[in-house]
Amino acid sequence: MIGAVAGLAPLLAVIELGRSLLVPGPIDHDHVWFVVIAGAVGLLVRLLFTAASSAIGHLLDSRVQLALRRHLAARLGRVPIGWFSRRRTGELAKVVGEDVSAVHPFIAHAPGELISAFVVPLLSLVYLITIDRRLTLITLIPVVLALAHVPLMMTPARLREEKQFDAAMGQIANSVVEFVQGISVVKAFGGSGRAHRRFRTATDDFVGIYYRFVRGLSVIAAGMQLVLSPPFVLLVVLIGGTALITNGGLPPADLLPFLLLGLGLTAPVAALIAHSFDDLRKKDATTTCSAAPAATPTSGMPP
Repeated sequence: MIGAVAGLAPLLAVIELGRSLLVPGPIDHDHVWFVVIAGAVGLLVRLLFTAASSAIGHLLDSRVQLALRRHLAARLGRVPIGWFSRRRTGELAKVVGEDVSAVHPFIAHAPGELISAFVVPLLSLVYLITIDRRLTLITLIPVVLALAHVPLMMTPARLREEKQFDAAMGQIANSVVEFVQGISVVKAFGGSGRAHRRFRTATDDFVGIYYRFVRGLSVIAAGMQLVLSPPFVLLVVLIGGTALITNGGLPPADLLPFLLLGLGLTAPVAALIAHSFDDLRKKDATTTCSAAPAATPTSGMPP
């Protein structure tokens, strides 16, 4: 949080410099140097605290992944042998390896992105409202348009496609493991065509599912990227600011804060939408699919 707040200092310094230099009359050199130093200090604080936050997050992520894999290994060591006969090696390898690794963005990156996505826009909004409420509302138009796309990413059809995508990945892993384990049999008795056929079928199924998955997401993602892109944000702010300036309702120097903080207002939101929501869904799916059943009480086996 300290790093996110300090990251606003350079932008505020540029804004204050612009407004000071555009005001008619002599320049207050002491004030200008104070603003420059304050901006540089804020940048240094941001670098130090965000680096510390990233290091702590990755350390915690390593510990959590280690604990999860130990827990899974202990749980798998207690389940009946018959449980393994109903599971494929590729599925278990995917759970212990890939699925556990999927918590990395949620632990190492999501907290910082979530804080930046809420703290930075909130402080920017408070600052911009003190300058002009009308132009602040205009600056929020790209954010509102982007958030309107979020429900489209959570439709039942979209969630079904995600489950199909995950299942197709598991099928590919299973086919690869079965092919590798059966190489000796193929060499001894032939039948390489049959051995490859299952893998080709799994990859063909995956291609079809992946195409539907990306095709449904591409239109939504393109719309969100468009409304949050710097050119679109600047265009909205310039159109609204020009209208207010020509009507005499806004000093020209007051347009500068909206041009700079308008981009800072949408950038964290874009990062949140692009990564954090998807990472949270991956984490939830991983938690669901990675839970092995408790061992069935049998003779000599702990529950």
